[in-house]
Amino acid sequence: RALAVDPSTRFVAAGYHEKAIRVFEVASGVGHAQITDAHDMAIACLAWRRNAIDLELVSGSNDGSLKIWGSDLSLEKTLAGHEKGTWCVDWLGGVIASGSEDFTVCIWSRDQKKTGSVCSLAGHSGPVTGVCLMSDLKRVISASRDKSVLIWDIASAAVLHSLLDAHKDWINAIALAENDTYFVTGSNDFTLKLWSLDSSPVSKAHMKGHLGSVTSVAIKSGCIVSGSVDGCLKAWNCKGIEITTLYGHEQRVNACCTLSLNPGGDKEKESSSGWADMADDQTDMEFDDAKRSVDNFVVVSGGDDGSIRSWLALQADELASLSGHSDRVLNIRAAGSDIASCSLDKSVKIWSPKIGTEKSRRHVGPVTCCALSSCANWALSSGRDGCVFLWSLHNLLPQFHSTVSQSAEPVNAVCFIKSSADNVDFVVARKSFILRWTYSNEKLKKVSRSIHGHLGLPVTCLAYSSRNEILVSGSWDKTISIWKLKKSDLQKVSYLGGPTDWILSLSFSQDEKYFTATTADSAVHVWNVSEANFTARSVLKSDDGAHWMMHAFGMKAGGILEGIDSQTEVVLAGDSSGVVTVFDLTGMILGEETLHSESITGGGMGASSFYTASADGTLKVWSRQSLQQIGLFFAPGPVTSLCVCTGSTTSDRILVGDSLGNVLFLLAAQN
Repeated sequence: RALAVDPSTRFVAAGYHEKAIRVFEVASGVGHAQITDAHDMAIACLAWRRNAIDLELVSGSNDGSLKIWGSDLSLEKTLAGHEKGTWCVDWLGGVIASGSEDFTVCIWSRDQKKTGSVCSLAGHSGPVTGVCLMSDLKRVISASRDKSVLIWDIASAAVLHSLLDAHKDWINAIALAENDTYFVTGSNDFTLKLWSLDSSPVSKAHMKGHLGSVTSVAIKSGCIVSGSVDGCLKAWNCKGIEITTLYGHEQRVNACCTLSLNPGGDKEKESSSGWADMADDQTDMEFDDAKRSVDNFVVVSGGDDGSIRSWLALQADELASLSGHSDRVLNIRAAGSDIASCSLDKSVKIWSPKIGTEKSRRHVGPVTCCALSSCANWALSSGRDGCVFLWSLHNLLPQFHSTVSQSAEPVNAVCFIKSSADNVDFVVARKSFILRWTYSNEKLKKVSRSIHGHLGLPVTCLAYSSRNEILVSGSWDKTISIWKLKKSDLQKVSYLGGPTDWILSLSFSQDEKYFTATTADSAVHVWNVSEANFTARSVLKSDDGAHWMMHAFGMKAGGILEGIDSQTEVVLAGDSSGVVTVFDLTGMILGEETLHSESITGGGMGASSFYTASADGTLKVWSRQSLQQIGLFFAPGPVTSLCVCTGSTTSDRILVGDSLGNVLFLLAAQN
């Protein structure tokens, strides 16, 4: 498990259970030096000397001793003081700090002539699991299985601050920020805590979310990353706010680290703007161009599944799953722009993650809407960043095609009107305006003037019916407008009143004979569509009325409810508490079920199933025959938009947008 990269990133040292230490060159992977019997027992920890000209290495062993080595592994000094195994070590300048199974922290001087420690710090009542020397070399922080954190004054060997019961269980990991302003601890109690290093250290944030013990913590440029027994990694900003969850490992995560890469992965470059610059409200994140450098922030992890995984942390995009170890990966370390890993298979490997030179396309802030064309060859996404992206889905390979528009004003809705393999016709809603665009003959152009549709209040949603050749729009003004398409314009032909609150979503039934509108007063309105006539069919309302109706869609009942004919038309409405209510078209409630833990933000019909998406970050697939969950997908962030296109009887195309700006393209096979 012992692995350490020297400050110049030229060498990586590995300590073995068989008492050996080996040093490898990072650039070539060639062995530089080795010694077979470095200690009398297994090597437990390693640390290179930081802030020094000469390359020196210190090793700690289960035999309780420490040894100082030159870069060629020539023994320079043996340090004896611990009565049991040395579990952790840090070396800064001329000072070495070590923590032990004997409950003590020992401080050593590189230049001391005696072999014993300068001082032994006794205060913990359990094994010491982590030590961090502060840059002033006057203080050291220690964490322990006794659930406490102690901050020591080195000169007086006294405890400056006691953080007793810092956690409810063992503390497994500790990491100190580069500027010594705060540190983070991870525990068996499934949580992390962020602690200030002011004159009186206190917990600034209690970071909850993992479903298992926290095994590792890393900090870089204001970004905190944690790994857990639950197989997930989480990224947090330095205010303790969760940014995203990274899924991929099939078993526990043993180690994580962070590094910053330029596109192409040539060399490490520190971001001048950390994740602390993000807004506290994760659903209202907006970034300027100067902050985009964190897009190249890479998180790397290793786990019991034997894999090493790397992500672009802010986008939650997985760069690679690296398979090379034949057993559990025990530790990983950043080595400049490379990664060093060690495994229970007794090997050390060097990896080079790469970021493509083509700029990653995602929205800077939440995705507000996404749409799929009827021919399933095109997709649209819009965001609070004011951008509308057109995507090509030809040959099942999603590719960014072009930016339709950019503005400082958020785009609330997009909708396709007509599409073919080479041409598309669509509309965009920004503020109270509706604009029509086309892509034809390889040219993208706006074909209509900016149309005011709703008394100067924002348009919130759009839906189009090809069967009836009408566009419907909803707004904060509590009305729905009906539009007919002219050659190069839109003409309002009807105005529907009735709702008493904001219109949140619009959706046509599969046969397009009626459409639904959800409103912020917990209602679902249903209108029949017959040629140019629009008849208010019913108003559906949940029993409690305490939650917004976020999204609704019509379908045949199938087998989702016992005693209901499979051909009965029903409306499924999801609310802000994660509950789906099933209505018939008379307004009668047929059933209710909690499908998500947070607000339902989208839904749609597939060939033989239906889909729900939620702010809990999941997309769930449900059988139309039994209302049983048959699929689950985790998005990088809370899902804000969902669109489903039934391309064939064998598969559905799904488009998902989340609060981090990601646009995800999924293909769901039907049984």
